[in-house]
Amino acid sequence: MPSLTGALLGASQVLRSYERSLSVAQNNVANATTPGYVKQRQLLIPMAFDPERELPGGVLPGPLLDSRTGLLEQNVWRRQQQAGMLAQSAEELGRLEAQFDLAAGYGAPAALNRFFASFSQLSVNPNDEVSRRAVLDQAAETAQAFRSTAGEFAQADANSRVQTRNTVDRINALVGKLRELNATRRNNGAVADDPGLDAAAYATLEELAEFADIAGLKQADGTFSLYLGGQTPLLIGTNQYAISADVSTPWTVIRDALSNDITAQVSGGRLRGLLTLRNQTLPGYTGTLHRLAKGFADELNTQLSLGLDRSGVPPTKPLFTYDEDIGAAFTLAVTDLAPDQLAAAQPGAPGGNGNALAIARMGERKTIDGFSFAEFFGNLGGRVGRDLANARQGLDLQQRTLAQARSLRAEATGVSLDEEAAYVLQAQRGYQAAAKLVTVLDELTETVLGLMR
Repeated sequence: MPSLTGALLGASQVLRSYERSLSVAQNNVANATTPGYVKQRQLLIPMAFDPERELPGGVLPGPLLDSRTGLLEQNVWRRQQQAGMLAQSAEELGRLEAQFDLAAGYGAPAALNRFFASFSQLSVNPNDEVSRRAVLDQAAETAQAFRSTAGEFAQADANSRVQTRNTVDRINALVGKLRELNATRRNNGAVADDPGLDAAAYATLEELAEFADIAGLKQADGTFSLYLGGQTPLLIGTNQYAISADVSTPWTVIRDALSNDITAQVSGGRLRGLLTLRNQTLPGYTGTLHRLAKGFADELNTQLSLGLDRSGVPPTKPLFTYDEDIGAAFTLAVTDLAPDQLAAAQPGAPGGNGNALAIARMGERKTIDGFSFAEFFGNLGGRVGRDLANARQGLDLQQRTLAQARSLRAEATGVSLDEEAAYVLQAQRGYQAAAKLVTVLDELTETVLGLMR
């Protein structure tokens, strides 16, 4: 009688074990599309079978196992970090590219060409008032074109400052979300291995990877510790350490919770893309533009100073002025030089067109690094175009490798409805067999009790 009772209890335990397995499979199906969720399996532990010692065998429910693999998760995060960085670069450079469309007929190259053409026209009739005013008008247009391009760089710098602050705020908000998940685990030990909390945590970590290179380490109690660049702590348990962006100077600095400079630790994600843009790319572009504006203004002013104005005397003021401390391209402007003061003639030939012809030929002269002014500007545009093309090509490659990494992860850890259907069928058959055994044992017990009466 005791062995019969033990067998009945064992069979009942098997029933409960298969019920747990079916419940886990049902949860897998329900969360097949939940971000961060991986398939779960109920581990079944075999029990000893020894009738002489009244050990009925069967199975007991063991721990709940998930299929998540740290290496696969980290592979996705790395690809996400690189894709985020390149996406940010491509977006910002794409906005600048339009300023260097040499075929559009506007901007600094077109203005430079029209400016030198106006001196060529002046050389036809060097004493013509209309031609002289046209030169001054084209000079003003050229100065405005330089200021406009420099202004676009300045606007890109301003946008990067705003986006950097927004990106840092987003990082802090996502870390705060993980802090709340950690608090839930700490406050309720029963959910330390809850697959739903794990899914939310890993989905948040993957989103974080788009913005910065953050290492997430799962602790024994189920909480996550986060480190920026693997060094600076952002989250330990329920303690969050917010970062900040200092954009008050021309160089963006990322600071930790103690205001230490941790900029060098940011090596991936959109935040790295923004740092590279403001701290390296834009200063390089702007410096090149300032050099062109200064070289152009200095060359023109020097050549004009060698000539004679309409009265046959050297000019008393330059045509262009700029503030080198602020930046030549930002401040290039035309002075109040009068039309009669344009030095179109050369010494020895008052009233002639020698200096006007010399300036007209400057448009084709290889003045800066072996290039004309327009060619030099075109090289700057080509540099922007190459940087943009490299960012877009790199982004395309990273997006494909990211998709591949996600696909590999999904194959290994994702929920397959076909697999779950087969697993459910197997568990149902085990459940049905255990239920049949319970029925037989119950009937046998009733029979034995009836004989005893």
